[in-house]
Amino acid sequence: MDNNLAFPLRLNTISRLVREHSAPLVLLSCGVGRQWTWIGRKMIEPAINRAAAISVRDLDSMSVLREMFPSVSGKLFVAPDPGLWAAETYNIRPESKTGMRIGLGITAPSVLRRRSIDAAEQYSLAYWAALADRLNTIGYDVTLFCNGAPKDYEASRAVHMRSPSTTLAKRPTSGKNLAQLINTFDLIVSHRLHANIVATSLDVKALGLGWDDKVRSYFNLINQPDAMFTAAPTISQMTRTIEELLGRSTVDRIHLENLKSQTLDFLLNSLSLHSPTKLQR
Repeated sequence: MDNNLAFPLRLNTISRLVREHSAPLVLLSCGVGRQWTWIGRKMIEPAINRAAAISVRDLDSMSVLREMFPSVSGKLFVAPDPGLWAAETYNIRPESKTGMRIGLGITAPSVLRRRSIDAAEQYSLAYWAALADRLNTIGYDVTLFCNGAPKDYEASRAVHMRSPSTTLAKRPTSGKNLAQLINTFDLIVSHRLHANIVATSLDVKALGLGWDDKVRSYFNLINQPDAMFTAAPTISQMTRTIEELLGRSTVDRIHLENLKSQTLDFLLNSLSLHSPTKLQR
């Protein structure tokens, strides 16, 4: 998806600067959706053609990009999102777990509506408040949080007004703030892809809410396809799934390290193509 030309404009600008300065270009861990305008596709074409190598974050993105630009196949690789390195990047040690701390990641209905009218209606403020109240009644320590987007924070404040027994987290103002916050939870529930990715890095259990293909693709990538909902569950279904996930292990750490190695290897190999000395781990 070209996201109202936000990404195409940036890629087009980068491509122009690279051309002006005769600099090499490598695209790392891109997500590629299926909803593109013709002008968005046209705007990214110079960057796609100029890039010496391109990595995408999952197999679905690879398939879509090949359909859009068949000539890209020879320089296209899969390298998962570098957010999987959040723990190392921010030097955060996973906290000991109590099994009782749950973070509900609130996404504003107006944001969801851009992709899915159904999701915006199903995951209403009233829905989140009802879920928070149910979890509090059971005995869980529930915190409302967001990735940092102002609209999401305002939505989380609105949910808190409906469910004052919950804790309202401060709005994260940096990636490190977000990672530190997620590290305090045993499990998060979120539509936001990068909240789920950071949780994986920190060994925090994640329950993904699918509002577009990228969330589903990510949970398939980490071998946790049953740790997400493609449609809004009832409060009872959500509660039951949360309890099931809390009772089992997180993502297999060997598999996670293999995914992280794919990203690091692609990055080092790409940089080595344009470095006088070979870069190593």
